[in-house]
Amino acid sequence: VLFMICGIGTDIVKIQRIRDMLESEKGCFDAFFRKSFTEKEQLEAKTRSDESEYYSSRFAAKEAIFKCLPLSTDIKRLENMEVLNDENGKPFVTLYGELKLETEKNCITRIHVSISHEDKYIIAYAIAEK
Repeated sequence: VLFMICGIGTDIVKIQRIRDMLESEKGCFDAFFRKSFTEKEQLEAKTRSDESEYYSSRFAAKEAIFKCLPLSTDIKRLENMEVLNDENGKPFVTLYGELKLETEKNCITRIHVSISHEDKYIIAYAIAEK
């Protein structure tokens, strides 16, 4: 079986930006929070010592994933994407709704993602494979 890379993406997030949102008025963050992170991601964040670092990493990963997908912007919704870690700590992607249907229509079979933390920043890379 031959696989082909059909897209790559990267994104960087300053952790303090997300930390400030978490510490600001809760109502302001709530709308962003609900539109950006799934229930499983929210539960996982609560188990971490630094929720802002976790949310920053997921946000960077999702933005990198969008950049690697050949999709129209009208279906690029963060809540239709989930980035969790497997039992070894490796991040993996699950798509839902229109986003899942559109990627399947484009014959995308897998999305690889890598997330790195360094001091004040999170960087994420994503590769879409056919």
